[in-house]
Amino acid sequence: MFSEDIIHSPTTSPPLPESLDVSDANIIIQSSDLVNFRIHKSILVSSSPFFRDMFSLPQPSDNETIDGLPVVRFSEDAELIRALITVLYPIPPEIPTSYDRVLALLATAQKYNMAVVQSSIRAEISRGVLPTPAKAQPFRAYAIAFNNMLSPEMETAARSTLDYPLTFESLGKDLLLFKGSALRELASFRKKCGDKIVSCLESFLDTDGPSKIWVACPRSEDSQYLLGQSLPISTNGPILPRWLQDFFAKQIEISKSYFTQGLINPRSIREKYLEALLKHRPQSNGCLFCLVVHACEGDRYYGVLEQELENARNQASVPLKF
Repeated sequence: MFSEDIIHSPTTSPPLPESLDVSDANIIIQSSDLVNFRIHKSILVSSSPFFRDMFSLPQPSDNETIDGLPVVRFSEDAELIRALITVLYPIPPEIPTSYDRVLALLATAQKYNMAVVQSSIRAEISRGVLPTPAKAQPFRAYAIAFNNMLSPEMETAARSTLDYPLTFESLGKDLLLFKGSALRELASFRKKCGDKIVSCLESFLDTDGPSKIWVACPRSEDSQYLLGQSLPISTNGPILPRWLQDFFAKQIEISKSYFTQGLINPRSIREKYLEALLKHRPQSNGCLFCLVVHACEGDRYYGVLEQELENARNQASVPLKF
């Protein structure tokens, strides 16, 4: 990290926060774009085993100096170095507002083995102070996190991608960011989540499960049109209403399109359920049963459905094979 080459004039350093007093700094950090930052060596040593070990070694007498202070060159640019400094010192951190840059800052902290810095940045994200991949581009965030071996961010981004199709069109130029096994691992994770969701939806076609509240619908016999197809149910036992079988058959079909569509979001299932129920309106021959069941137990029923779908999406683990 210490450079032996004396180089040309660096760029003027952007001002550090006024609350940070570095008048007695004893080392200079130089960014990749040749910006100099005066800081205290002790802050690096206390925050990073990497720098602690580096500074414990004898330093060559011909190391570059500026104003008598040794220079350490970083491969990161001035924006990241400045942000890193504000996290290292006990002052309010000034972290980039772009999620790409937040990931770059986390990668920088990981590179120099600054675990406390990473924890501080992640705490800011958890508190909603910093952007998350849900507000950014999740595929891009996943690829960057994968490339930099940022496991928590990779998992968060991978789960965020489930709401979008995984196609070349949806990836666009971000496909160029995927390296090694990143895309294969994401596709494998997505299929596992899709399979879990399909199994969850199929369980709601079981008349012994949560859907048993609907089996007394007087129009249930109309639902036999589905039997013998992809969702076989014995006609000798209880049968679910046609509208409910229709509803789940459609959601299962959608969920099997793992890559061309986003996976079912549990928060959207309530609206779809209500739309299906309203199409099952009582006519002259009468079917008030389902509306009464919904009025009495509907909230609990689709609440269970939402929770089970959420559990299904979260059951599959994101592969961490960098």
